[in-house]
Amino acid sequence: MTRPPVLVATRNRGKLAEIRRLLAGVPVSVLSPSDLGLRLLDEEDELEPFDTFALNAMSKARYFHVRAGIPALADDSGLCVDHLGGAPGVRSRRFAPPEWKQQWGEDEANNRWLLEELAGRG
Repeated sequence: MTRPPVLVATRNRGKLAEIRRLLAGVPVSVLSPSDLGLRLLDEEDELEPFDTFALNAMSKARYFHVRAGIPALADDSGLCVDHLGGAPGVRSRRFAPPEWKQQWGEDEANNRWLLEELAGRG
């Protein structure tokens, strides 16, 4: 029996691997955008405009479902730090200033910026 395809709406290899592990026992074929030859488009940067993780995840799932024509699932996650009033929250990926991202790359810049923002709080 052929397993039905499900597209995981992420370009993040770590998230993809995690979701594949979570769905290992489910009879579906878990695919990524690159598995389907869906090239990265600039418009993907605009898929997370909402103020909740759930709405951002639904936005990504709908977008990739339309592009691929198969069922899609997505998640959205981030850090919600009490000492920062819940920030960075849904903006976790875009938390650090652009110049920091240029210097250290996205993940390292976001980590450094978070520590900078927390310094002296406490």
